[in-house]
Amino acid sequence: MTYFFVVFLAYQTPLNIPRGSHTAAVFARTTADGRPVEAFTISWLPTRLGTDPREAIFLLQRPEPGRNYSVAETLEQGSVRSRQLRRWGPFQIRPEVYTRALERHHQLNSGRIQYTVLDHAARGAVNCIHALAGAVDAVPLVTGFKRGFAATRAVLGHFLGDDPQRRFVRYPVVHEWLSGPLGVAGVPHAAALPYRGSTVALSELESRGVVRRELAAGALFAPEVGVRLLPPEALTPAGWAPALPGPVSR
Repeated sequence: MTYFFVVFLAYQTPLNIPRGSHTAAVFARTTADGRPVEAFTISWLPTRLGTDPREAIFLLQRPEPGRNYSVAETLEQGSVRSRQLRRWGPFQIRPEVYTRALERHHQLNSGRIQYTVLDHAARGAVNCIHALAGAVDAVPLVTGFKRGFAATRAVLGHFLGDDPQRRFVRYPVVHEWLSGPLGVAGVPHAAALPYRGSTVALSELESRGVVRRELAAGALFAPEVGVRLLPPEALTPAGWAPALPGPVSR
């Protein structure tokens, strides 16, 4: 049996300026005993940032080449210039959500899509928010001026849709045992998360017993029976080998 998970990541500056914010996610596939066997990110930023995480992103800059950054690289980006990091999850997801996200990951990395901050005119270039939101729905997510934590909550809400259990398993149970292997254990949980169409404080949901943090893989529930997954060769280009992100020195 195979299980699938997602953890959403975000960073922003204290004043939450657009060029200092980011939305990303890590997707993982594990064995029945909770051992991760594959992980990938949708963390869409300009390719040039790879040379210096302090490189600036400008609102009116023309579309440019982009790429998905690893967990370690994303956390490094989130640790400069007084940026604050937060996470939502890991949450267990349905296998078809993982498959769609992996397809989106490869689509972004194919070079056919560029990076831009303001992407309302066309989708030939997208920002980090729509790069991730496009993994579950072709209809563009409208976020207005949201960015950072607020934008990431909106993307999580987009994934949840009208029926959270259609794409998630036992949302909002947090599978804390997986945060270490994915390299995000040191990232604080966000103070609020989407729940039943509203944004609710995490502390309130915990006090009501809605949110539980599972510390062992024994809490896994089987995904729906009969879901057809695409074979790996249909998604994975030759020479591409998935690798788990390593821990980050903070």
